[in-house]
Amino acid sequence: MSAHVGPYWGGEIRLGNDELNLPFWSAGTYEALATYKRFKIGVALPFAGGRATSELISPLILWGRRLNGGRGITCEFDFGSVGGHVMISRFNINDRKMVTDPDDFLFVSGSALVYYSFGVALSPTTFTRAKVGGGLMRIEEGSITGMEPGPNQEPLYTSTNSQNDVSPYLKFELQYTGASERYGASVQFYNMALMVTASLEILRDLLQIEAKYVWPLSANILSWQTPDFFMVSPKLRFVF
Repeated sequence: MSAHVGPYWGGEIRLGNDELNLPFWSAGTYEALATYKRFKIGVALPFAGGRATSELISPLILWGRRLNGGRGITCEFDFGSVGGHVMISRFNINDRKMVTDPDDFLFVSGSALVYYSFGVALSPTTFTRAKVGGGLMRIEEGSITGMEPGPNQEPLYTSTNSQNDVSPYLKFELQYTGASERYGASVQFYNMALMVTASLEILRDLLQIEAKYVWPLSANILSWQTPDFFMVSPKLRFVF
């Protein structure tokens, strides 16, 4: 959901992190952002949902997430030819009831991504854009074991391992903005996974339907990835 006030200011609330190929609840986080022109900054917070796998209609399986959210700051920018994203977070012991497994869980403690972009107008209503860059994502592994010493006796978080995943970043976008309809599609590669996105505007400048599918390309998927991920959701936009 996003809102725009005048030509420059706005705000946005969203689930997951699309730049990392972690849409909706697969990242275990949601973000609340303030926007000014093409710059966004805000907070990343843990999201409790999406821990359980659900097989609603076979063979459609909604895989439970393997990542958990921390609390931190996030920002992104898109200046046309250059763009990027930075996020730093830490696990908070008060969020222990939201993790997938208190004895052994994973979360993204930091990420940075930068890209070069160029676009081509195929017609007055059709525009394509390509992004080429790279990024780094730091995955922390931890557990909640024992109690802190002292009179408070709070549960104790222990970091047991960490890894840095470096990956190229590639994205191709197609946008159509006609007088009566608007739709778009994109294909993104990051961390040995593809994310395909399709969107269709239902109510002009208000409601959009968006579908995302993430497909890991490696036979041995990473420890924090799900076998695949598909979701369709509404996307609201308010203009004042």
